[in-house]
Amino acid sequence: SGGGGGVLKQQVFTTSGSVDLTSLGIEDGDVIGLFLVGGGRGGEQYKGGQGSDIWSGSVTVGTAGTATVVIGAGGPAGTGGGTTYIENGGIPSTYQSSPGHIPGGRGGESQTTENPGGAAGFGHGGIGYAGYTSVPSAPANTGHGGGGSGYSNAYGGVGGSGIAIIYYS
Repeated sequence: SGGGGGVLKQQVFTTSGSVDLTSLGIEDGDVIGLFLVGGGRGGEQYKGGQGSDIWSGSVTVGTAGTATVVIGAGGPAGTGGGTTYIENGGIPSTYQSSPGHIPGGRGGESQTTENPGGAAGFGHGGIGYAGYTSVPSAPANTGHGGGGSGYSNAYGGVGGSGIAIIYYS
């Protein structure tokens, strides 16, 4: 009787697309978990980019169907990243207004600082000084902020793109 203990399945999205929730065995009224990470902000002069905010929580599926998944792009130098979200397919449009918001890490402000922030290895703030004019981009699908440039805002590293994960049983 009761208690759960089952292993959750997951559907991971690293690019935008769509998924028929019923093909995953998800039915009307099922409770599923969502883990959504947007794109990180690009780095600036002597300042790493802000890591993306994260939304993690559960939702009750209305009429299960095809959901659209949008993965936020990482922001170019000095610019915020895009939003990651899932819509339609029975997923309520109000899910992100419920509890589950986790702030991303603040961008670092020196040669060695980076602010982990975020959760589960996602949404870290970028390193304050990651190079002069050759600053690497943050890894894809992490929501990390880009590294800062020692030369100008124009050379800041690009933020990491986002990711979406659906957890279901």
